[in-house]
Amino acid sequence: CKDNHEKCKLESNTWLPSRLLDVGPRDGSQLPRLIETKESNDLGPYAALSHMWGSLIPLRTIQGNYQELKSGIPMWKLSKNFAQAVVTTRQLKLRYLWIDSLCIIQDLASDWNKEAATMHKVYSHAEVTIVA
Repeated sequence: CKDNHEKCKLESNTWLPSRLLDVGPRDGSQLPRLIETKESNDLGPYAALSHMWGSLIPLRTIQGNYQELKSGIPMWKLSKNFAQAVVTTRQLKLRYLWIDSLCIIQDLASDWNKEAATMHKVYSHAEVTIVA
């Protein structure tokens, strides 16, 4: 569509959120991991997940597990919605996914305030938004 329809062609998207999940290759041979976008030069488009937290608090990034999540996140640690979003992102042939509870440091007010202020950009610049 973007290649063949004039109305669908979009300008190159250069804005990225501060952090994304690198979901790994489509075959699932690598664990998803949290990345800082400023540390990577050649990132492609990303998907964003829109979800309700509900009564169960999903895995979330806090200062105490930040480095661990950058190393890799076993799929069994992800909620069903998060795991399905990772699989869907891979099936869409996208490498990156934004999930609020993982891409915003939840117990760091300065990070939360900064990232919450750009949430409208997160969704408007995403290649696709997955709703769960």
